[in-house]
Parts: sequence; C-alpha cells; structure tokens
Amino acid sequence: MDAGFIEEIKALGGQTVTRCFQCGSCTATCPFTSEVEAFPRRTIRFVQLGLRARALGSPDMWLCSPCNLCKLACPREADPSEVMHALTRYASAKYGWPSFTRHLTMSPKLAVPVLGMITAALLASIYFVSRMSSYASSVDFEAFLPIFYVDTAGIAVGAIAAVGIGINGLRLWRLIDKRSDSLPSYSVRKRIKYMLRILVQEAAFQRRIRTCNTGRLQWIAHMSIIAGFAGAAVTTTLVFILGAANSPFPLDHPVKVLGNISAGLLVFGGTVAIVRRAFLKRSVGTSSFYDGLFLSLLFSVAVTGILSELARLGDIAILAYPSYSIHLVSAALLLGLAPYTKFAHAIYRPLAMYLAKLRGWSN
Repeated sequence: MDAGFIEEIKALGGQTVTRCFQCGSCTATCPFTSEVEAFPRRTIRFVQLGLRARALGSPDMWLCSPCNLCKLACPREADPSEVMHALTRYASAKYGWPSFTRHLTMSPKLAVPVLGMITAALLASIYFVSRMSSYASSVDFEAFLPIFYVDTAGIAVGAIAAVGIGINGLRLWRLIDKRSDSLPSYSVRKRIKYMLRILVQEAAFQRRIRTCNTGRLQWIAHMSIIAGFAGAAVTTTLVFILGAANSPFPLDHPVKVLGNISAGLLVFGGTVAIVRRAFLKRSVGTSSFYDGLFLSLLFSVAVTGILSELARLGDIAILAYPSYSIHLVSAALLLGLAPYTKFAHAIYRPLAMYLAKLRGWSN
C-alpha cells in the first residue's frame, strides 16, 4: 500500500475519491457493467487503498467514456469518472520518457515557463532565418521562410514524437498487468481482427462516445477533430510529396480543398470542445491543464493556418507573416508534445482496449 498515491490522484482532479463508500451505484449504472467486472468501482477501490501497482496494472481506467452516468447516480457525489480521468493523467505521466518530461504537461507552474521559453526560441529562430531570406513584392511564404527549413524541422520533430509515443506505448504495455489465471487464448488472426476492430470502431469512429449519455454534439465534435487532424496530416504529406511549396495550389485544387475542409473541421470541433469545457462543467467534468493544452494548441494550429491563407490571398503582409510564424510554432509544439498531452490518448486508449480484450473483455 502507498499512502501517497491517493494524494497524487487528488492533485490531478480526483479530489472526490475519498467520498466513495463502495455502494455500487456507479457499477449498477455504468454501460460497461456487463463487460468489465465491478467497473468502475474496483478501480476506485484500488486508489482508496493506495494500491498503485494494481491501479496502473489495469486497463480499466482507459475504458471509461465521459457519459457521467455514474456521477448522476452516486449518492455521495464522488464523481467516479473524474477519478478515472485523474488516474489516466497520472498514468500518462508515468509512461513519460525521458523521465524529466513526465510532469511537463501536468502542472502549469512548470509547463508555462518551459513552454514559454520554447515558444520564444522557436519564434526567434524563424525571425533569424527569415532575415536571411528575400522578400517578394507580395506575400510569399517561401521567400519569407524557405520550405527546406520547415520540412527539415517537421521531419525531425515528427520523428522525435514517433519515438516518444512508441516508447510510452511500450511502457503502457509493460505497466498493465497481463497476468490472469484464466486468460483466453487467441490466434494471431483473431488478435489482428480485434485490434483492427478497435482501431476502426473506437479510435476512428468513437463508438463509445456516440452511445454515451452526453448528447450527439460531443461525438460530432470528437469526429470533427479526428477527421480534421487526419485530413490536415494527409494534406501536409501531399504538399511535401508534390513539392507545392514554391507555388501554392489554387483554391479549387483537391489538395487545397482537403486542407481547407480539414482546418474548418478542426476549428468547429475545437470550438465546441472548448465551449463545453468552459460552460458545461457539470456534464463535461473538471478540465485540467493537461486537457486544455492539447485543445489550445490544436485550435491555434487551425485558426492561424486559416488566417495565414486569408492574409496571403489578401496580400496583407503585416498579418500573413506573424500568423504563419505562430502557425508553425503551434504545429511544432502540438506534434513535439504529442507523447505528453492528451494527444497520446489516441494511442493509449486503443492499446489498453486491446489488452483488455486479451484479458477477456467481451466487446
């Protein structure tokens, strides 16, 4: 037993964990009751007893969807879903590699000064490189900042993020206790089938959120963010492959259309998510710095991308170049911090669901 574990979970948003007296109302109400034994009551008890290894060794925390039915049913207002989300924040920090990054995005006291210095350094680098470039008579991002520097930095940051997510995902795999007296035996074919089903149903189409008692708007916002991010990634890749930086695509080009639609989806989804977190706290739950950092960076990338394009089309240099600079810095932070923000849930959650399936989770 670890007496300090419960205090750490409280500090990350699980302040109500001590109110729970294990009445079982949450388990009786939760849609997962028929699929996961004593969910989420068992995990809450692990935290109350200070059983750090048992709590982190279970995939259950990642299966919780924000329906908040347990919160409404709890006679003690213990808010089990908030405890589960606090536990995922704690687990995300535990997966963090290298070790000094583990609390980088958890506390604004540390993150704000560090991220502020990184942002200032990146903007200074853009300014320094752009001073060596020649300016065209009209807005020209290639003349302002040669695409070679952007592509090189993007590839480097992307590679670092991929390594970080890969290592952190491996840490999750090792941390989740797979030992059981009655583990089902699955063939390789079935394992692949289950993983693909989880990726399609849960990661891509957010089936759990769609069926939750949170209203269709939340699911639409999630899907908008997922589709927008995927579209933006495809657009960036196509621009890189086709070498269109020197001569931007016309507005009716398929790649440009895809990019603009993706940006619009990100702005819509991000706006809905931010507004819900700001004004519907009872149904959404407590928002932490960890949650807000990802949304803020995503929203900044989308908005500054749109502003950059509009300013370029309107030939407004005083708006175009600052917007473009902030856009590049926001994108670098979004990608570079991916292993340490809620961005990583896109990897952790499906992986935990897959491990839960190997432990006998029925669906």
